[in-house]
Amino acid sequence: TNLGKTWAALILGDIVLVMLVVLVPITARALARELIARIRPGLGVASEFAIAGLVSALMAFAWAQAAPILTRPYFVWHGAPVSLESLNTLQMEAWLLPLVALGACAVRGVLEMRMQAAEPPPPLVTSAHRRKLPAPLALVLKVGLAVFILAGLMESWIDPIVVAFVMLVFLVLREPALRRLPVELGRVTRIPILPRLVAGAVVSGLLAIIFIAIFGADSVVRPIVLSTLLSLTVFTLLLPEHVLEKQHLEQGEP
Repeated sequence: TNLGKTWAALILGDIVLVMLVVLVPITARALARELIARIRPGLGVASEFAIAGLVSALMAFAWAQAAPILTRPYFVWHGAPVSLESLNTLQMEAWLLPLVALGACAVRGVLEMRMQAAEPPPPLVTSAHRRKLPAPLALVLKVGLAVFILAGLMESWIDPIVVAFVMLVFLVLREPALRRLPVELGRVTRIPILPRLVAGAVVSGLLAIIFIAIFGADSVVRPIVLSTLLSLTVFTLLLPEHVLEKQHLEQGEP
């Protein structure tokens, strides 16, 4: 029904917005903290926020380029033409979002440093054991969420079926495949996460260009979906600690 399509499109739009408002600053701060801890542990909070600001600016710019495609179902599911004017405006003014993200990170850094100077730091909270969903249920949720987020790239009913199948096979096979590369993964994980993410973005961008050149730009769906799946493979190889347990990675370290 139209009401169901509207709610689904609004939820998808909210997820895309959460990526910018919540995930970008949290991820940027975590990447900056991990980079400093690995390279120069003695650097202060100011350096951490400076790096986090640059990372959040880059991520905000990338979000501005991807958001028009990811929110496309709001128009398509209602049989309405995509508002090219609004999409062009977002992409043309994409340089504003990085400035806002950079400014927000700077303001938070100043406020946090003032609070740390006025009050003692809070006690460290030990990470509690987190309960995990059953593996089959977690797998279904991951595939469903991935297909839902990629809905803006799909044109026909067969596309989500193909993407779901390929994604399911990918998620099932990636952990056994990574376990066959203990030495290589041990070397990869010695590099901080931020440089690996940058390398993954560059490689993924090159793959996207190659696939669009091969398959053509007339059908945006299949080249982008294929390049997205290849990007997942690239990032899985570059970020194996998000797939394997820590002890399996340590076995590959010299």
